[in-house]
Amino acid sequence: MDDLGQLVALTVGATLLAGVLGIAGLQLYASGKAQRRALVERLADAPALPPAGRARRFARLDRR
Repeated sequence: MDDLGQLVALTVGATLLAGVLGIAGLQLYASGKAQRRALVERLADAPALPPAGRARRFARLDRR
């Protein structure tokens, strides 16, 4: 009977651990998704780069 009690305790412990880890994983996934969405919105609102891919500091510089 003692072996059965240990098996039950181990099974309940493993089940509770799996549940807690599952809930923590869902929380992390949801927070990461919200952070990703905020980053995309922030980058979408940023001013566009010129066609060359970078801003020119001296637009009227004579390049002779």
